[in-house]
Amino acid sequence: MYQEPQQVESNEEDDSIETPQITHKEALDAVHWMELYLMQQDLNYVVQTEHNIALSKLYELVRKLRNASFKQLNIETFFKPVGNDSDDDNY
Repeated sequence: MYQEPQQVESNEEDDSIETPQITHKEALDAVHWMELYLMQQDLNYVVQTEHNIALSKLYELVRKLRNASFKQLNIETFFKPVGNDSDDDNY
């Protein structure tokens, strides 16, 4: 990522600065904002098409990362164990 020269020097001196955590939603929103920004620019068709392709690839990458981060639940979590509850005595 591009940084101003002053910021690069200060980051090299102080390694204790942590990178902020970006959520998948924030990343997808950022791609959307970039798309809107580029639509407002006076770009020729070829350049606009190249940017649209790059943004589409980036959007798909973030979606794949988001989907990969979902946890799959075990089907057994939806059922109560049999014989362990005192409610079973009422039947």
